Amino acid sequence: MSRLLRRSHPLQILCLEEDESSRKIVDASCQLIGAAVTFAECGPQAVKLFRTLMLDVVLLDMNLRGGDGFDVLNKIRLSGRRGYSAPVIAVTENITGLPEAAYKRLGFTGLFVKPLEPYRLIDRIDAALIASGQTPLFMMRVSG
Repeated sequence: MSRLLRRSHPLQILCLEEDESSRKIVDASCQLIGAAVTFAECGPQAVKLFRTLMLDVVLLDMNLRGGDGFDVLNKIRLSGRRGYSAPVIAVTENITGLPEAAYKRLGFTGLFVKPLEPYRLIDRIDAALIASGQTPLFMMRVSG
């Protein structure tokens, strides 16, 4: 059995997603865990928001008009915020077939392969928090 852990502040998530229906699914997923989500519609906007907001997780769509998520990740990582490294999850249809390990070698914390499904997305966010040493979303209760 697991339960959602209480936080001193809502989880802050930045999501770069161009598709309106996908943004609605991400928003609904974040509401389920009491997270606050800020949406960016393009790479430069995402980088600007990353520089100004204190974020816990970044969801980065890899298939963007006029660029790709790899460029945005590099700009985020080089944004000059010393000692600050929010986990970044690549969100993609993964038409390239790259395994998650390849995304991790390129600087992502994890990979989420579409279609967007709330509980799968929440699980991926939780895994990214754990991988980056942050407090997980859920506490697992083990009886025995």
